[in-house]
Amino acid sequence: MPAPGEPLTIGQILPRAIGYLEKKGVEKPRLEAEVLLSAVLGLERIQLYVQFERPLTSQEVDRYRELVAQRGQRVPTAYLVGHKEFFSLEFKVTPAVLIPRPETERLVEVALSWLKRQAEEKEALAELPGRGAGVREAAKLLVADVGTGSGVVAVTIARELGERCHVYALDLSPEALAVAAENAARHGVESRITFLQGDLLSPLQALGLEGKLEAVLSNPPYIPSALLDRLAPEVSRYEPRLALDGGVDGLAVFRRLVPQAGVFLKPGGLLACEMGEDQGKGIEQIIRSQGWFGEPAFYKDYAGRPRVVAVERRAEWAEEVGAGEGAGLGGGRARGPDAGRSEGEG
Repeated sequence: MPAPGEPLTIGQILPRAIGYLEKKGVEKPRLEAEVLLSAVLGLERIQLYVQFERPLTSQEVDRYRELVAQRGQRVPTAYLVGHKEFFSLEFKVTPAVLIPRPETERLVEVALSWLKRQAEEKEALAELPGRGAGVREAAKLLVADVGTGSGVVAVTIARELGERCHVYALDLSPEALAVAAENAARHGVESRITFLQGDLLSPLQALGLEGKLEAVLSNPPYIPSALLDRLAPEVSRYEPRLALDGGVDGLAVFRRLVPQAGVFLKPGGLLACEMGEDQGKGIEQIIRSQGWFGEPAFYKDYAGRPRVVAVERRAEWAEEVGAGEGAGLGGGRARGPDAGRSEGEG
């Protein structure tokens, strides 16, 4: 304990914060306490222990106590510090957007694998003799990110593909779009992303993009309504319900998005979505009920749970629902993001 009037040091205040968060039921209280103190002091976590005897100013102590108290009320750390890492990039987050999670990185990996292959094929065709700059520009991949939130999917895709793509980032929330636009500027891809407010893919109608998208990507709301209040307090109390609530069975948005994607995707285009681990069969039924698509493939997250569904649009709309069963992505042969391999089918 410091003598009266002496400033607290890192080594003195950190254990108190850890103990407090532990009593409040916060998972990984040491990590959480360290992250918050690092944010207040502008240090890396390892530096806290290198500077264990560093005295804190009264302003630093007050700010840290405020953050720890809020974390004890289960306000998510990402909202308190204002950022979260995704795909090795730092993204601004606010209570207007979902906090990025590793499961969504899997969606990006699946999409990038497929998109990079398409880009390589188009570039090879554009370089054939007699092909001009107009052909190369037409080879640019048009991608929609539906429900962009903080923009992690749109920004990561734009960074990874560079000038080979243009992304339309769509969201119903203007507050979310403002955050996404800031993140695009932060990572230097604002010229490759168009931000549009509206419901699902509907804003693209005014742009005449029916049948022109290479890919439709989405991390849609997929939590069943009845389960929302059973989630961790950090999620149920603070993250935006609009981005979580998937209706009675969690599939309400999928039922609307799948047919819309069929309209806007070009033949052979990709629809890839994050999903709940037990929703594979329901999503497959939705896809089969539409004549637009071939066979879906399911991909596992890092914990081994089915987390991403990917399916290609047919070259022609199938009059008979379920026609072409047994074909891989794209029909005829498997052309999914990982050579058409279907993982952890739900």
